[in-house]
Amino acid sequence: MLAEYGAKHVVIEKALLSSSNGERLRRVADAVLGETSMVYDDEIITAYHVTPPASPPTQTLWLDTGWSYLEQSGESDPSGRTRRWRWMADAARVGVMSPRPATVRLRLSVRETPAFDIHDGATYIDISSLDGSEPAGVDPRRLSVAVFQLKLGGVGVP
Repeated sequence: MLAEYGAKHVVIEKALLSSSNGERLRRVADAVLGETSMVYDDEIITAYHVTPPASPPTQTLWLDTGWSYLEQSGESDPSGRTRRWRWMADAARVGVMSPRPATVRLRLSVRETPAFDIHDGATYIDISSLDGSEPAGVDPRRLSVAVFQLKLGGVGVP
C-alpha cells in the first residue's frame, strides 16, 4: 500500500516514541518492509526504503481518507475484544488492493453492501453520509457514522 501512494521511505522518529513503542515499531517495520530495507539508523531516526512488491499483493482492505482516529471504550464486543471504532465525516474512502479482478461485498457492522466488481490493483470506494455530519458537543470533529468493523469478502464467502 505504501508503494501505491508513492512512498519511497518510512522514517521512524525515535524521540516521539517511548523506548518500548520504538522497539515494537522497529520490529513491525523489519517484518513488513524487510530488515534489509533499512537505509539509515542513529539515535534520532531509523529510515527504511519502500520497495514495490515483486508480485501482486493479497487482497487487502484499508481506510483511506475521511476517517478520524481510532477510539475505544472499556466495553467488550460479543467476542470479548475491546470495542473499537473510527468515526466517518460527511464522506470517507476505503481502499482495496486485489491481485486479480473480483466480485466482492463490503461488510460494515451497520449493513452489508450489494455485490460489486473490483479490478486488479488498487480500487477506492467512496462512502457518503446521506444525512451529512454534525459536531458532537465540544468535540470539533464533524461526525456522521461510527464504523466498528469493516470487512471485504468475495461473493459466497461468509
